[in-house]
Parts: sequence; C-alpha cells; structure tokens
Amino acid sequence: MSDTRPSETGTDPLRARLDAARAIAEEVGRYLLARHGRRVEAAEKPGAGISIPIDAEGERIARDRLSQLFPDDAVHGEEFPPTAGTSGYAWIIDPLDGTTNYSLGLPIFATAIACLFESEVVIAVVHAPALGYQYSACRGEGAYQNGQSIQVGRVQELRHAVFMINKAYHPTDRLLAVAGPLIDRLRTFRIYGCVSLDLCFAAEGHVDGVLLLPTNGWDFAAGLLVLLEAGATVYSNVGLIEQPALDVSTRLGILAANPPLSAAAAALVDWEKIDRSPVS
Repeated sequence: MSDTRPSETGTDPLRARLDAARAIAEEVGRYLLARHGRRVEAAEKPGAGISIPIDAEGERIARDRLSQLFPDDAVHGEEFPPTAGTSGYAWIIDPLDGTTNYSLGLPIFATAIACLFESEVVIAVVHAPALGYQYSACRGEGAYQNGQSIQVGRVQELRHAVFMINKAYHPTDRLLAVAGPLIDRLRTFRIYGCVSLDLCFAAEGHVDGVLLLPTNGWDFAAGLLVLLEAGATVYSNVGLIEQPALDVSTRLGILAANPPLSAAAAALVDWEKIDRSPVS
C-alpha cells in the first residue's frame, strides 16, 4: 500500500478524485435520464429490493472510467464483485439509488459515489439528474449543492421538525419499534425512497433531520460525508459518528440533524430493537 496520504500531498489527489467522481456521476446520470420516464419491469433481489438491467450498466460505466483514471484504486459496488487495489483509496458506487422510484418513472433517484482513503470517506458525490441537483463534499472542505455551500437546518424542537425517514426494506413494525416515540413527536415526516438523497436533503436543510434504518455502505457512504460536512450531528446504531470511517461491508442506521435536534431525537430511538439479521 502506498504511504502517501492526502495530508502530505495537499489536496491534489483528492481534487483529482472529486473531479472524476463528479464527471462519472454526470455520465451515469445522462445514461439513466435518457432511459427514464416510463415504468420498467423489475426483478426482485433475494431478501428485499429490486434490480433492473440499468443498475448493472450504470455501475459498469462508472467502473470502466475509474479503472482508466485510477487503476490502483479498489472499487466496491452493489452490482459486481469488488476489485482490489493497492493505492489506499477505495471507491463505493451505487449507480442507481432509488431503483423503485426510477422503475416507476418517478424523478427521485440518484447516482452516489464515495471515495475512501484508508477506510475514511474523503470524497462524496450524489447526482440527481432528473432534479438537477448535485451534492458534493471533500473531507474538511464543507458540503455543496451545485457549487453552493449548504448547512443543516436550524429547527431545534422536534414538534416543529420534518424528518426524512427510510426503513431500507425493514418491516414497518420494526421501524415503529425502533423509532415510534420519535415519529410521534415530529411535526411530520416524508418517505422518498432514496437513501442518498434523504441524507443530502437533510444536509441542505430541505428537511430538519433524517432517520435511516440499517442498510448497506453503498447506500449511505456518500450521503454520510455530505451530512457531516454540512454540520450535522450523526448518531447510528453503533454510536455517535464523528469521523466518516467505515468498513465497506458495514451496515449502518443513521439519525442526523443539527446538534440539539439530533440529541433530542436520539433520546427517542432504541436501536437495540432492530433485528440485525441481513437485509439485502
């Protein structure tokens, strides 16, 4: 493994990867958007969720570009086995987050790309082509939407708060067991069915917070960095998250908002009631 760390070489290695992630997400987005707008037949995945051929082709596009630009980087994705690397960098790709929405012709879907350096997320891009939104973050440099700095919202009382909720294919009764007291205290909530955008909408203050039941790393890795860089306090089923460090096989639940709102919400969530059996 290379011993060259981002902090030793300035931001050049990160900037190159951020620029690449943006360009690749946009290319995948163009591919998705050109085929979007009508209902698509989908196949069920084992356990939960659905898959459509466009998922695999979108990831193939991203993998091809990354292998050309950064051949020594590892690559992990939802559709294909991982590719090993030697550089210390590892990419996590979700070519089509919100597959159900996409298959129904709905516009709430995104391509999510994260880059880790030695297990810490350092680059994130979430590109929503049908909405015209691109969220991005580079570790320590803030979070952005279409080039404009974003911050989490300022609402500090649960009774005034609107949260995004994503149960990530867990049964509804499990969601209520984990977070029923929180849901009852909120002004209201929204379920959009796209993890990366749920996290980014909270990061931008479109909504006041977000609750995500445990899901796979490719779903949340990019959005997690955007949240942290936007000033969110992030709790999870394994504790407070202060650094965006993760193993690529990690499954996390996420609860995030501005610091006082997040603390109030966390007091009403019982992660011990989640069933930790795998959910695909």
